[in-house]
Amino acid sequence: MEREPLEKAIHEALSELGGYARGQQADGFDLDAKIQSSAAIKLVEGVLEKMEEFQPERLPRISNGCGFISLMPYNFAALVIRVGLDRGSAGEAVAWLEKVLNMRVADGLHVLVCWGLSPKQIVQISEDVFIMPIEQLPQSVAKQNALKAHSFDGHLMPPSSIWNRPTAVLIYRVKFDPFLFRPGEREIS
Repeated sequence: MEREPLEKAIHEALSELGGYARGQQADGFDLDAKIQSSAAIKLVEGVLEKMEEFQPERLPRISNGCGFISLMPYNFAALVIRVGLDRGSAGEAVAWLEKVLNMRVADGLHVLVCWGLSPKQIVQISEDVFIMPIEQLPQSVAKQNALKAHSFDGHLMPPSSIWNRPTAVLIYRVKFDPFLFRPGEREIS
């Protein structure tokens, strides 16, 4: 991977966004919108489109536990900018991207929102499954999505929960194998 052009583009994005980092605003929900509306995201996307790793015949695919998602340059552009903001460095964002593009197996968590459950602490159901109060979920994209689950932004929800915030999350550990693969490689079994 040619680091320099990508690092330069990400640095420009970080400068444009003025050091804005997840969690600085109320719940951090507007970070993705700020990134998507930034002029520099097109610059980062353009650099990614020219990279060998993102040519159409080699587009990486990531397992989501139910299938896979093809990762287009516009998906990764927002992600590397977010990582750069979180870590405070364009170089760290490029290192993260290199790590992800070389990752074949990954441990992960599925986070499902729950209404009507009010655990006071983590409740272990099995070795890989537990329930916890939504407030105890560490700050993450999963928490942002869980807290947004009550809104009308495309999330599916039971009708009785439209006006209520989720109270808990059900989490289960999963191993994604393969996590990342390219067309022609072994797919999810």
